[in-house]
Amino acid sequence: MPNNRKNLILLSLSPLITLAILVILSLVVALAVGNEIIFPEPLSVAREFFALFADGDFYLSLLSTLLKVIVSFAVSLVLGAGFAVLASSCKVLERALFPIVAVSRATPTMSVIFLCLLWLGRDVSPVIVTVIVGFPMVYSAILNAIKACDKKILEMSKSFGVSKRTQFFSYLLPTVADGAYLNLASTLAFCVKLVISAEAISMSNLTLGRMMQISNDNLLTAKLFAITVVAIVIGMGLEYLLIGLRKLYRRAKYGENSRS
Repeated sequence: MPNNRKNLILLSLSPLITLAILVILSLVVALAVGNEIIFPEPLSVAREFFALFADGDFYLSLLSTLLKVIVSFAVSLVLGAGFAVLASSCKVLERALFPIVAVSRATPTMSVIFLCLLWLGRDVSPVIVTVIVGFPMVYSAILNAIKACDKKILEMSKSFGVSKRTQFFSYLLPTVADGAYLNLASTLAFCVKLVISAEAISMSNLTLGRMMQISNDNLLTAKLFAITVVAIVIGMGLEYLLIGLRKLYRRAKYGENSRS
């Protein structure tokens, strides 16, 4: 029992220990460099971080970026899930979609951003770019999860007269969601990075990406680090929110002892 308690404490503290080590290392690097423009001290970054919350435009930028992330992920999810379901039931369609998915994966993100800026303007581009890059990730995750479903269970339920609606909601949907959720959570976090990168290049009005670009142009490195911390918190927060929701669902469905 004491060993289990020690292991539990160690598991709980290990992320904080890693964070403390990173802060100490960044302080050492900052002191060695001796130039706040090149590498600011953690205390300077902390001051800029808390100063952001006193700026009214920061909240508008944060909401604007979050909205773009949610919309782009939702569109990617709908398109990816829809085409994955269709492709799983039609081999010809799966083969027909293969070149599109392959090209979407291989195309440099910078090229997509520049072309979207040229064709669509700076405010819409971050969403379109993220959908183009996020769609193949969602599509592949859900298609692989569908293929991993046990066909024997479906055949057996069909032989017992179970309706397709019951098969879908009682087996297929939970199984596919369970198999794809980790990839989908990672894709959501990746969408945060894509949106902010596209915002920085396109200089979209009132966005975190624009704030980053302005900080970079004015050599406000501590503020750039602070906004980066905000972006990291958003990405990790959204990813772990999805994971947490899944755990709550499994606990409610399978009981309190469910840990997976």
